[in-house]
Amino acid sequence: MSASREKKVRQERGTDYVSPKEEKERKERAETRRTTIIFTVCAALFLVGVIAMALWNSGVLQRNAAAARVNGVTYTAADVAFYYYNGRANLLNNNSSDIDSSISLRKQEHTAGTGTWFDYLSKSALEALTNASVIAKAAGNAGFDGGSKVEEQVKNAMDNFESAASSYGYTLSQYIKAVYGPLMTRSVLERNLRMTALADAYTDYLSNPANYTEADLTAAYNEDPNSFSMVNFEYAAIYSANYMTDGDVISSETTEGSETDNSDDEVKQQAALAASQEAAASLLNRYKNGESFEAVCDEIGATYIGTTTYYSDTELNNWLFDDARKDGDTTVLDYYGIGTQDVVFHSKQRADFFPVNVRHILVEDEE
Repeated sequence: MSASREKKVRQERGTDYVSPKEEKERKERAETRRTTIIFTVCAALFLVGVIAMALWNSGVLQRNAAAARVNGVTYTAADVAFYYYNGRANLLNNNSSDIDSSISLRKQEHTAGTGTWFDYLSKSALEALTNASVIAKAAGNAGFDGGSKVEEQVKNAMDNFESAASSYGYTLSQYIKAVYGPLMTRSVLERNLRMTALADAYTDYLSNPANYTEADLTAAYNEDPNSFSMVNFEYAAIYSANYMTDGDVISSETTEGSETDNSDDEVKQQAALAASQEAAASLLNRYKNGESFEAVCDEIGATYIGTTTYYSDTELNNWLFDDARKDGDTTVLDYYGIGTQDVVFHSKQRADFFPVNVRHILVEDEE
């Protein structure tokens, strides 16, 4: 539409008429302002780093509708929104994603190809809400309230909201709705600020060795030694791809006769894997005959790592943390389906700190 014709239409329709171009620009300015507000809040709050989510279809769920249930406590869509918008702002603020703030997250595929960015943030928010709820409840059961630190954090956060609202010409109610969506209220905001502050404080408390006597640590260690131990070991990763010949390059394209091609590819992959296993066996034999494990790795082009690890339920760690292990024990294991790894055990000892893990804070209700 020409400028003169657009002007004529505006005159005919009155001053309320807004052209499609102006409407688009208005929406872009509003989204930019909203994003700027969220960035300002996240920079001011102690919640930096919390990843979150929202579990509602905008305009469908009501403020008090149940959205999640953790440890027997029901949380509303407004509670979940708190974590969702914090997570969204964090992603946009640290430029770690390809999110386009002008397009609905429901229409943007996540970079991992596992759904949309909305799906990702929704899942992350439920996880963040669950962690905060479980740890805060455990703190309450232990008689831990965080003292003045928790209330000071909540007060400081609300003061920051008040200040930001004033600077933008909003009331506090208008401002927190602009940041966290139309369902957010002051009471919901304060409740979630307090819960996350308490969860953080309790986690810090549990992480401080000064809060435990030697008897406490010994009793916990005796009950579950692996969770309080560390292992020193070496390993060598020998990749199957290093044993593919120039003529064994596998095509990722599908062509006629692909069934035969895929069969040939599988044969080549199996041959390369067998070669990596043979190299791994040769490496261990040389090590057992007195050669340096690291030096042989360098010679054959294997990736060498000498490190420590803490327990988790994996094939490697179950072998390393077995009470039967002795210094110099070795094994050969699959390396994530892309090769073979040689492992050399050296020692296992109690860690000199109290490792805190959400596993240690029991969830009473599987919901």
